[in-house]
Amino acid sequence: MKWFLKTGSFCFMLLICLSGCKNKWSQKNYLGEIPAIAASYREKIEILEHKTDNCYNLEKAFEYAVKAKNLSKEAEQKIGEAFDELPKPVLIPVIQDHHEAGFSIREVSLVAASQQTLLFEITVDTEFSTFLPDTIFICGINKKDQLIKPPVLFGKSKSTIQQDSTIFSGIVLHPENFIHLKSFKIVNRNP
Repeated sequence: MKWFLKTGSFCFMLLICLSGCKNKWSQKNYLGEIPAIAASYREKIEILEHKTDNCYNLEKAFEYAVKAKNLSKEAEQKIGEAFDELPKPVLIPVIQDHHEAGFSIREVSLVAASQQTLLFEITVDTEFSTFLPDTIFICGINKKDQLIKPPVLFGKSKSTIQQDSTIFSGIVLHPENFIHLKSFKIVNRNP
């Protein structure tokens, strides 16, 4: 009987502890720390670049430029580490109206990240599409349901072996703008 009470108490305490823990992915932070790291380093690098451009002392200007370059390398390393820590594949939800667009997006995935860019791929189902464009425009949507502008242009990059889907690739500049990314939405060129 004692064993049963001890085991039951232990399981109950474990359940309470686990239910109170917060998983860092539970808030649907699809891009992890990448946008925050990019924002932090961009600000520091821009300050040093501004100092370099406005400095009349050649030695000081060179010092600022070297610091900016070193920070840029450090940012790339940190963003690479943050990307590697993300559970793969990194899928972001997309809001779409299949009937209006004429095609259906299967998934949007992050495939690479750097200090200044994010590379996404869109997989479009060709089997159920009535129309397959050469380009697709999408905008990010933040947690306040506002569009993250400008829209991103995606172009056809390849068809899959089964020919039931087509891959579109697009590069997002300024990852720091996507700190609060909730989803993507198909848009016209100028939403």
